[in-house]
Amino acid sequence: MYGNGTGTKPDVKRALELFTLSAEQGLALAQFNLGALYSSGTGVEQSLTAAREWVAKAVAQGFEEAIATLKHIEIPPHHSHLYVLLVHFVV
Repeated sequence: MYGNGTGTKPDVKRALELFTLSAEQGLALAQFNLGALYSSGTGVEQSLTAAREWVAKAVAQGFEEAIATLKHIEIPPHHSHLYVLLVHFVV
């Protein structure tokens, strides 16, 4: 909602806060989205290590998009379809 402005103005900072709270409580979609923010550097300092860690948590819960995405996090976002996929979910 805050990440892409659905029903409200986009607010990356608020989206980051909510994704973090939800991810820490074990919500796979939030873990995946938080990984997306770290992968793209949206609202946070880019960290492929943090991106992998969060996406891996979503994978552990069987989150399908995360399973396919985790393989591509090693590739720099501007050289990969991962960046497009992640931006679709977050922005």
